Amino acid sequence: MLFPLFLQLGSRGLNEPDEGRYAEMGREMLVTGDWLVPRLNGVPHYAKPPWIYWCVAVGLRVAGIHEWGARLPSALAASATVLLVFMLGRRMAGARAGLFSAAVLSTMLLFFAGGRLITPDMMLTALVTLALGCFWRWREIVHGNAAPHGAGRFWRLGFYLALAFAFLNKGPVGLAIAGLTILGFCAATRDFRALRKMNLLRGLVLLAFIALPWFLLMIWLNPDLADFYLRGEIRDRVLSGRGRAKAWYYFLIILPIACWPWTFLAFPAARRHWTRWRTGGEGSAASAFLLSWVLLPFAMFTLSGSKLPTYLLPLMPPISLLIGAWLAEMRPERAAAFAPSWARRATWAFLPLVALTPWFILQRAFHQPSLLWLAPFVLAALWAATAAFATARVSPPARAPATFVAWWICAALFLQSLVLLAARTETLFGHNSSWRSLTAAAPRARAVGVPISLDLHPREGPPSFAARDGDLVAMYECAFHSGSFAVMNDRAEVIPRYGSDTLWEIARDRDAAVKPGRAELVALLRGPRRVWIFTRPQYLDELRRDAGVPLEIVATAGAEKHRVVLVRSR
Repeated sequence: MLFPLFLQLGSRGLNEPDEGRYAEMGREMLVTGDWLVPRLNGVPHYAKPPWIYWCVAVGLRVAGIHEWGARLPSALAASATVLLVFMLGRRMAGARAGLFSAAVLSTMLLFFAGGRLITPDMMLTALVTLALGCFWRWREIVHGNAAPHGAGRFWRLGFYLALAFAFLNKGPVGLAIAGLTILGFCAATRDFRALRKMNLLRGLVLLAFIALPWFLLMIWLNPDLADFYLRGEIRDRVLSGRGRAKAWYYFLIILPIACWPWTFLAFPAARRHWTRWRTGGEGSAASAFLLSWVLLPFAMFTLSGSKLPTYLLPLMPPISLLIGAWLAEMRPERAAAFAPSWARRATWAFLPLVALTPWFILQRAFHQPSLLWLAPFVLAALWAATAAFATARVSPPARAPATFVAWWICAALFLQSLVLLAARTETLFGHNSSWRSLTAAAPRARAVGVPISLDLHPREGPPSFAARDGDLVAMYECAFHSGSFAVMNDRAEVIPRYGSDTLWEIARDRDAAVKPGRAELVALLRGPRRVWIFTRPQYLDELRRDAGVPLEIVATAGAEKHRVVLVRSR
């Protein structure tokens, strides 16, 4: 189950802007040796806590400065989550349930994608799963009044430590998910004794001792950050979304897609667990815990103004556990009777819709593909569904699990085909394009960049290039985050930007520092050294006119308004 999470991990370039930003900040942390202040293009960048950058820097140190190394932490976090789900499912409903749950999780569309993207949400998912797994194990030990004093302290300590690192990864959202889950579980079971035994005060003190020092140090060095975190990153994101606002029903549409191909099993599984919780009996506590883990955080994300698909990643483990535990409790004869039913529904309803996924990718890539593009995918989906239906129909009861294995293999192969397709069309995804083709044409080893300053604030004045021979590389009116990552590699240099903001987060730096513009870039172009420029096509004519030198287009990437070119002077 872990193998598909690493296959083709580095086949795609880094998508702009998010993956390029996280990878470059990890590279700058590694090459400068400053693990305290995250930087983007040499400028302090405080929008996220440092955990994700630490992990990316370690991945680059271990595996090398390339896409595979930058994505390694996410793949490892996804693998750890699969293992944690197996262990938690085994504790709740037996080894069979753990195995089914892990298999379901490893091939869920959103989880599979998150495991090969550089995103803090995958780290958050692993840490929240660890925390709630520790809580469940602790509750098993101390449940009832007969448990000795201090029993389960190891698991309780693991709960608070996992939440502390989740806070260092993405702020208070991990605390919110775990807190809502536990409160909902206690209310559903009408048992609040666990809260009294958790030593909440001591645990929160330990959590604060680990999670808060970095934030307090940054605020002490930069007092403006207190307002930036409390008002900008928490209040504004929750209430207004700050550029990520979506309709209230956004996640209602995204969640069924995120759970593919197990969506049609999630509904009957959730209904079965809901019935078990309402009627009580064996396993009702586990059902209440998993339902609380899904429903209350989902309501929180729905009410929040800021919405992105990856925010739902922490909900994938409990959904997979709901499905896995439900599948495991089926007797062979019932499973054999159920298999033709869900295979038939998938044949005529779900899989043809799934066939639209690669067509949608091609539509974004080529904008108006012929309907002939759609035919092979629909036919392949109908063929796969028909084969699954026939297999389920003829399988004897003793071989009912073989149908599940076949579906897991089909899902894994389909997801890998999507990765392959994305790698072939990675420069044409609009806002999330990868511009790796540009860095492949850049001079790399003989390129000269701007040395990264170890100051806490950017230096004023135009950027000065490193004192060594070679071609100069610059950006103009664009932010190509993975450009420095790919071109500068293990050198403590970055590609300077001209004419655009550098995402400075502190007001006094943003207002006081000098932003080099077109005049400074024109001076470089008129100089004796060759200059390579990453820019937008619409700015080429004015650069040629002002500089009076020919500019040759070397490579192009991106679609329409997101297109970027690499040009070089004489």
